[in-house]
Amino acid sequence: MKYSHATVKDVRSGFCLVLLAKDKQLKVQPEKTFFLSWVSAPILGEGDDFEGDEPFAWGSREFMRKLCIGKDVEYYVANTKTQGEYGAVKLEGEDVAQSAISQGWLQFSFLAVNR
Repeated sequence: MKYSHATVKDVRSGFCLVLLAKDKQLKVQPEKTFFLSWVSAPILGEGDDFEGDEPFAWGSREFMRKLCIGKDVEYYVANTKTQGEYGAVKLEGEDVAQSAISQGWLQFSFLAVNR
């Protein structure tokens, strides 16, 4: 398993991060949408009203945002689809999905492997 390095630019949900890949040869770092594999999180609704949010969706996103935003991480791509890449993210050697699961913000989901 080969891990690459990136900085977390944005957190869109409890399981969706925007990464800036670190490539010293490029002047502009490529941005990528990255989904954590094998987990599910409550879904945020669209727009400014919170009525479309599933329960605890905001808290799940905020937990991940506070944990990761602006930090350097290692990531491993397990699968690529049109909406983005799927895999694992480590922050200071610890899997961020596992951290969120242990705090109750995400849950392991075998069905989430092939979204």
